[in-house]
Amino acid sequence: MVADGHLNIDLDGGVDERWLQCADVLHATALRPYGEALRLARRTMRRWPGCLLTVVRCADGGCVAAARAGDRVVVRWLPVGAAFSTEGYVRFSSLLYVWLVRARTAGPATGRTAGQDGPGAPPDAVRRSR
Repeated sequence: MVADGHLNIDLDGGVDERWLQCADVLHATALRPYGEALRLARRTMRRWPGCLLTVVRCADGGCVAAARAGDRVVVRWLPVGAAFSTEGYVRFSSLLYVWLVRARTAGPATGRTAGQDGPGAPPDAVRRSR
C-alpha cells in the first residue's frame, strides 16, 4: 500500500523481498501472541534497517509497534481496538507512520519518553513473553 508518500507492506503477504527492502512501514496482519509479536517486531527492525516503523497485531488485542529513534529502536505495546478490520489496521499503521514523521520534523518530543518494553505493555506481557 502506497499512501502519502510512504510504502506500507504486509509481512504476512508473501511479497517479493525487494518490496520489504524499500518499505517505510512493515506491518503484520496475522494475529500473534504478545511474545511472538514482540520478537517479530524486533527481528524485522534488525533485518530491514530502512524501515522506520513495524507494527504487529496481537491476538490478545492491541499491537506491538517498533520505531527507529535515532540510533535505537523503541518498542511499545499500543492498546488499539481489537475491532479493527484488516484494512483499518493497515490504515492505523500508516497514520502512525505519518505521526512519527511529523514528530521527527517538529524537533525533540515533549513529555514522557517511551522505554523499550516499559509501561504500556499488556498486563503480565513481559512475564509471558520470556
